[in-house]
Amino acid sequence: MAIRHRGVVSYLAYLHGLTGLGADDRVLNLASLSFDPSVRDIFGTLTAGARLVLVPPQAAKDPYALLTALARYRVTVLLSLVPTMLSALADAAEDRTAVPLETLRLGLVSGEALTGAHISRAALVGADWQLVNMYGPTESTMTATYQPVDLGTARNARVPIGRPIVNARCYVLDAGLRPVPPGVPGELHLAERGPRARLRQPARTDGGSLRPRPVRCAGRPYVPDGRRGALAPRRSAGVHRTRGRPGEDPWHPRGTR
Repeated sequence: MAIRHRGVVSYLAYLHGLTGLGADDRVLNLASLSFDPSVRDIFGTLTAGARLVLVPPQAAKDPYALLTALARYRVTVLLSLVPTMLSALADAAEDRTAVPLETLRLGLVSGEALTGAHISRAALVGADWQLVNMYGPTESTMTATYQPVDLGTARNARVPIGRPIVNARCYVLDAGLRPVPPGVPGELHLAERGPRARLRQPARTDGGSLRPRPVRCAGRPYVPDGRRGALAPRRSAGVHRTRGRPGEDPWHPRGTR
């Protein structure tokens, strides 16, 4: 998937506004360089003037080693945290009977469905930190929606994916590409600045998920640049929930797809 530079620039500008990253912050790089969230970890941190904390490759998937790094380097922000690793960090903290980290203030969670079970154990890692549930495929330049999470009240089986970020649009459509009423499941379509084409795969670009399809919603024409296929009831307040993709049951052994 080829992504336009302007999509990355737009996203990083949004990220800085959302997180308030600055010179006093320390961000632990969790994402592999082959994984698109590494752009968020590295460039999101450095363009904000914050400090980037790196760990050896063998420690990147070790929750005990990561917990040690979080405390040793007084990390304040995690930009690419998957729910599986959040649970692993909570288990490691509980096993060590470690005191929740007071320096940690923010964690952006994405890559898997975030549930109440994950959230209920988050306080074992950070004493008073904010979690934000993020949703978005690579085509949407990492993130399309966001939902701040209240650690004290979020006990739903699955946390909503939330509202569109700046410069992104979300539409829930039926099989005929018509907008569905609030509360009715449909396919989630995304439109924003990021995607350009599938590299050396013209058939998938012209006839697949990136094929332009003019639609009219609430009297405004638009083109859903990315057709994700996720089942998502649209809420009247503009907050979306997902029910997964049709026929898909992803398996994530130890947090790896």
